[in-house]
Amino acid sequence: GKNSAHSLMEFLEQFHGEIHGEKKIRLSLEFMRQALSQGNAPRFKDFWEVRKLCLSLFKEDMPITIRADLWNSYIELASEAKQLKEIVDQQSAFAVEQIELAIQALEKDVADMDVMLELIADVVISEECFSLQKNREFYATIQRELQLLNALAVKINSLRKELLKTEMRIRIKNKLLERLSLCGNQVFPRRKELIKQISEQFSQDVEYFVYSQFREGEIKQLPGYVLREEIKYLQQLAKVLTLNTHVFTETRVKLSSCWDEIKNYEKERKKETQEKKLLFKQGFDQVAEKIQMFAASIHEESSLQECDQQTAEILAFMRTVLLGREEVQILKEQLYNVKKPVLEKAREAEKMHMQKLQEKEKEKKDRLEKLSCDLKSLIQQASELSLEQLTLQNKALEETFEQFHWKQSERQMLERLFKRVKDLVNDNKEKTLMLLSEDDQKALEQLHIVLFEKKNRRKELKEQLEQYRKLLGGSGLDFEKTIMYRDLMEADKSVLEKINGSIVDIKKKIKKIAEMEI
Repeated sequence: GKNSAHSLMEFLEQFHGEIHGEKKIRLSLEFMRQALSQGNAPRFKDFWEVRKLCLSLFKEDMPITIRADLWNSYIELASEAKQLKEIVDQQSAFAVEQIELAIQALEKDVADMDVMLELIADVVISEECFSLQKNREFYATIQRELQLLNALAVKINSLRKELLKTEMRIRIKNKLLERLSLCGNQVFPRRKELIKQISEQFSQDVEYFVYSQFREGEIKQLPGYVLREEIKYLQQLAKVLTLNTHVFTETRVKLSSCWDEIKNYEKERKKETQEKKLLFKQGFDQVAEKIQMFAASIHEESSLQECDQQTAEILAFMRTVLLGREEVQILKEQLYNVKKPVLEKAREAEKMHMQKLQEKEKEKKDRLEKLSCDLKSLIQQASELSLEQLTLQNKALEETFEQFHWKQSERQMLERLFKRVKDLVNDNKEKTLMLLSEDDQKALEQLHIVLFEKKNRRKELKEQLEQYRKLLGGSGLDFEKTIMYRDLMEADKSVLEKINGSIVDIKKKIKKIAEMEI
């Protein structure tokens, strides 16, 4: 190296400047000793050159003892140099062998690149990094190959350095360098091309992000914290992806500029927010004062209607002053708390009212149930009762019926039951008459009365049936009412048939008595 050449030149200058042979030998021996004591890299070339100069000096005149002493030192150094050379040669051979093994492994890796590529994991691009989502697959594929090529490039370069600094024969060194060069041909051009592709794409994506979000020096759409996170993602990925220096620097500068823009924008926003907060505070105080006045006006007799009116007025006033979302929420809560006792009192009153209504409804239902049950019970027991008992019980139930107000559907249901009782009373009268002796004039009179009543009842039933038909012929009935009216029709038809039969029987009886009188 330069240092060794420099020290050799210094030595030669000193050597030629010296006149005495003995001093020249001593200078030479000292230099030779230093050349061998250079740790891992003895300067053999300098050593051999100075050794030649030194050897010729022993021919000059000098005392025998000094010559012998210097000669011994010279022989020792020559012997040491020989031993050192052997050690260095062995080390060199071992180093060459190690480098050759490393090159063999490298050649295998280069040959098996496709297989090795499968073992490399894709670079992970977070789904939150929206700028790179469109080309996510592209980055993953290209960077995966680049990771392999980068690793191989590092190996090639470090082996080349190792090879150049290792002492060995030039021919062997050149052969090994050639093998490394062949490996490099498989790695460096492809790596260069992929770096170009990935750098161009990343540059475009960053450019689009900057253009779409920071156009004309103004932040668009997205909030600051989202943009900050995106810039962080992009800057982290710039370190992960293998980009060329120009794109890495250029994108970093652009993204840093965007970061500063967000900072300035947020600073401005903060200033605006503080100004707004001041206005919100003024508005808040105005509304709070009105709520306090409202709270002071509330007393035990305050109605919900009055409260609602005052609440509506305060809410309307709130819309005329500048308030933030938080202020609106707090004021509405305060307003509700003022109104709450009155509202709860009104709800309690409403609850009591509803309870009373329900109780009344239950009473009505129970009354209907009882009257209905009593009528049905009377109908069932009619055959066992005398005419007088039947008539008295029916009258008592009719009085109960007239005492209360009934819904139309309830009235119709009860009237139907009363009609059935009426029919049973008439049947009982008829049976009583039929049992009288045939020659009894009174019986005939009674039969005429019963016949008249039966005919009236028949007329009633026919009118009722006609009314049902009209109702069923219309379209305003729901399913439940249709079923109800059909049931009523069937029941009345059955009664009508019985009455028709009774009329025929009575007429026959009258005819029979009349014929006997003639």
